Amino acid sequence: MLSLVALVLILALLKVVYERWVTPLSRVPGRLVHSVTSIPMRYHMVRGTLPEFLLQLHQQFGPVVRISPQRVSVADPGAVRHVLSTHYFPKTPSYDMPAVLQPNAFSTRSAELSTERRRQIGPGFSHWHLALMQDEVVACAATAVRHKLDGMLGEGGGRESVVVDIHRWFSLIALDAIGVVGFGRQFGALERGAHKL
Repeated sequence: MLSLVALVLILALLKVVYERWVTPLSRVPGRLVHSVTSIPMRYHMVRGTLPEFLLQLHQQFGPVVRISPQRVSVADPGAVRHVLSTHYFPKTPSYDMPAVLQPNAFSTRSAELSTERRRQIGPGFSHWHLALMQDEVVACAATAVRHKLDGMLGEGGGRESVVVDIHRWFSLIALDAIGVVGFGRQFGALERGAHKL
């Protein structure tokens, strides 16, 4: 029994040494604990604080940070474009979908399926195509904000100012803009002040 415990401890120590100093990711900056376990990353993921946690790490270590033994976070726009435009960096197994769901362009780990789906939907997200829709999206947002403010000011019996939750409004405006771009109509999220999504 003692030899089994010793073997487990030796294997754990070898894993720590490998993950911290031998693997190619050992050159990526980050905290020691992140190179040997994914527990801190998963903790923040479960709590919903992963974006803030990653921002803190990037402020401390720079644009590329190791966040677990097999994961790296990239905050450099040039590097992100490179990572996302190639299949040289495969997605992790966490992208695997349950067998009951169909793989899609965002969830598949298959380079072939990803390439096929990107070819199908890519033109709709090109800079040229998005620039064509810019006026419609801006008009949608401006009209929705004007109607909402007019309604709020009218309710107050001639008030000249109102207080709004701008963060919430931006979220609702974004949802309405997605409706215009993707479905040809607004969802009316800002008008109702809520949405069912």
